[in-house]
Amino acid sequence: EPGTPVHRDLVRGFGRGILGRDGAVDRVMLGRRVFSDSRALKMLDAIVHPVLRREAGLAVSRMRRLHRLVVVETGPLLFRLGLDSLVDGAILVRAGRRCRLDRLIKGRGLAMEDARARLDASERGETGLEKGFRGFRRRIEVDASGPAERLEPAAVRILEVIKRWK
Repeated sequence: EPGTPVHRDLVRGFGRGILGRDGAVDRVMLGRRVFSDSRALKMLDAIVHPVLRREAGLAVSRMRRLHRLVVVETGPLLFRLGLDSLVDGAILVRAGRRCRLDRLIKGRGLAMEDARARLDASERGETGLEKGFRGFRRRIEVDASGPAERLEPAAVRILEVIKRWK
């Protein structure tokens, strides 16, 4: 958000060209800068990851105090940020590259080039994902390829399994 330390650091690191008309960070523009340049991606990670780690940790602590189910959606960041130590189980969602590209293009409105760059960067960051996932006693693996209509029933099945984890 404009005015926050992260916003200021992003503008300082990447320039005002990453901002939309409203002054907020335009994630598509920022993505164009970082997902095709590994040094820029490392700079983004250095700015954002400490905040994500802290906020996720606080959220997990708050939800545990309230005895609520906690869902952390971070993909490879679960392990890169050390958040795997905070959770009781993991869900690994798989989808083929073509399916993920289509979803980035249709769902986020990205151009093919931007979607490929983002996916390439994501895949490079997934190196420890499989190994980390296998380390969870409670784990669910889901195939999310195919039409979006299949996702809601899969989510319902996942919730049923998680409820039995207690």
